[in-house]
Amino acid sequence: MQPLANANWTRDLFLTLLALGLLLTGFATWRYINTDRELQGNLAQVIASRSLNVAPETGTAVRGLAVADVARREMLSQQYDTLMLGGSGLVILSLGWLGLNLRRYLQRRQEFSPGRKETSS
Repeated sequence: MQPLANANWTRDLFLTLLALGLLLTGFATWRYINTDRELQGNLAQVIASRSLNVAPETGTAVRGLAVADVARREMLSQQYDTLMLGGSGLVILSLGWLGLNLRRYLQRRQEFSPGRKETSS
């Protein structure tokens, strides 16, 4: 374990994990907010959120509501996928953070451990 604590590639690996986790989490947050804004403007979402009963009178209105409902379902699916992406980003972020802390701990432990003295007989 000690050689890994002193290897520079481990530090770079954990910093890369930190950066990747931050980027994934930031991207997921941005995408979730944008999708939520689009969803608020969707007619089917407005009807569903207010529990309105709508009885369209023409075929065009029925098709318009069907298209809005399909778009709403796609946006909800996109939001769920974005939540999973954000969660993955947080897991990767935590692994990078944990790795850096473990590496620092092992380095300090190595610095403060008493050196082995060789005795000659």
